[in-house]
Parts: sequence; C-alpha cells; structure tokens
Amino acid sequence: MTIATASFSPDGKTLITGSLDGYLCEWDVDSGERRRVLLDPRGEEDERPRIVIVDENGHEEDAPFQLRRLSEDMRGSSIQSVRFAPDGRRFAVGAADGRVVIWNASSRGELVRWRAHGDGVRSIDFSPDGHLLATGSGEEDGTTVRVWELEGLADGAPREVFRDGSHVGGVTSLSFSGNSTLLAAGGYTFSGYTGPLLYDLRTRQRVGTFQWEITSALQLSPDAKLLASGDDYGTFSLWEVKRQNGIFSEKAGTALISVVQFAPDGRRVAAGDQSGRVTLWDVRAQRLVVEQAFDGPVAALQFGSDGRDLLVAAGPEASGRPVIRRVRM
Repeated sequence: MTIATASFSPDGKTLITGSLDGYLCEWDVDSGERRRVLLDPRGEEDERPRIVIVDENGHEEDAPFQLRRLSEDMRGSSIQSVRFAPDGRRFAVGAADGRVVIWNASSRGELVRWRAHGDGVRSIDFSPDGHLLATGSGEEDGTTVRVWELEGLADGAPREVFRDGSHVGGVTSLSFSGNSTLLAAGGYTFSGYTGPLLYDLRTRQRVGTFQWEITSALQLSPDAKLLASGDDYGTFSLWEVKRQNGIFSEKAGTALISVVQFAPDGRRVAAGDQSGRVTLWDVRAQRLVVEQAFDGPVAALQFGSDGRDLLVAAGPEASGRPVIRRVRM
C-alpha cells in the first residue's frame, strides 16, 4: 500500500490518506494509529460506512433503501487526491477513474458521488466558503479544470459552473484565494511547460498566466497577493499575483515538490518534496529558514494557528503507514 495523497483535518487531529492500490484510511494524528479503513479494494473495510441522503434543508439522514455504497464504483481504483473542507465537516476523494465522492467527516457517511472527469482526478480544492469544489485531471477533452457548486446536494450531483482545458497535459495542483473568487491551477499547458494559470470565478475568465514554471504544487497566500509554487525538479518560487511576475526562486533540492503550504499569517511558507525534505521559507526576507528530512515522500503539510507548529505527513514507499510528525519550525 503506497500512499499517494493525504490531507489533515483543520483541527489537526485527523489525517486521511489515499493509496495507489485503492485504500482510503483515517489516522489519529497524535497517536499515529489507524482508526479505520474507509475504502478497501477487496471490500474488507473495518466497518460499513453509513449511506446518507441530504434533505432540502441540508440535514443528513440514513438512506432507507440504498444498499450500494456511493464509493463502490471507485473501489480498486487508485486514490489520487483527498482534501478536507475548510470547516472540517467534509472531505472529498478523487480517484483514477475520474470519480469524486464527498464524505461527512464525522459520521463517515457518503454524501454524493459523480464522475467529474474522464481521467484521474489528480487534484482537489474546496473554496474557503465551502460553496465550491475545484477538480483537476489529465483528460484530453478540454476539461482539465472544473469547478462545481456544492449547494443543493439534495438534488444530486454538484452543478458544474466553470471549466477550462488549457492544461493539455493535466492539472497537478489547485488553490482557491481566501475570498473564494480566484482559483490558481498548475499543469501542463500548450507550451509543454506547467505554467500556473489564474482564474476569476466571478467573471469565469482567465486573468493571469505565470510563465516558464514546471509546477507540481502551488498555493495562494492568505491575502492572495502571492503565489508559492514548487516544480518537478526541486525549485521553490514566489510570484506576485497582480503582475504575474516571479519575485524569488531557489533550488531547494532535486526531487519533485509535492506540496506547499503558507502559514496563516502569510509570512512563511513550507514546501515538501518526494525525497522527504521539508523546507521553510521566509516570505519577506526571501530566504530559506530551516530544512528537515523525513522518511518518505511528503504527502501533506499543515501549519498550526501560531504559524510555528507544522504537521508533516510522509509516506514511506510500500509501507502503507504514514509517518506523522508535529515539529516546531
């Protein structure tokens, strides 16, 4: 079981991991122990999850006659992306077969499923207000980025409100701005490079192009003035969003950077790569502050509220068990 993706809950108590061989697991952050298997490729989950329906008032109740799990169609497919919603009440799971399932994080009930793409869902992000979900894939039919409206789940699958196909080689990472109006996406564009693109979801228009960046991970700063990114070859970069120009770039290693994460105050940003290296960067000074190595590719990072504590989840190859560390940086 090789961990491919992970996400911490906002309160830092839970980690959800997805693996290449189709396991979806929930872990206790403090103890590092597995709480339960949520999806098993062989159908041997620790417990049968609730199947729930959402009524017109947004309340959930058990579905009385629905015997088939919503996630049944993605069973055995590689889990390529997981992401907690900002309020911690839900998390979304994207699979290699193009399907997405949204779960209730407390009841473990499956809320809704749909085929978001014709190819694997490589990246997912919730908008901070919880109203939108962005999905990115490698499909070739002009919908490598899609944005879905999450209101009205009682009526079925979310409604698509935006799409773009500029990343012809696929989308590797997505990030909403703090006010939920901008979306940054990194993936292979027509030039063959993975230049990030910026979209305004109010006008449904592309409003920015960041050139010559082989992006594997990105995140907008809390005030959306900066974009942090990491590339396939270990280079960390900072960009000015308004002008789309690079303001800082430094090679932090040689491995693909898999995740970047701003501190809540936006003054520092962490980057984790596939070799297990985590680097911490001072935004104002534009320099490397500290570097630390972990066992296995870094799958998730999350700062504490003070911007000093950092949760790190790494996935040693074929171990099936994440290394979870809380470090002071």
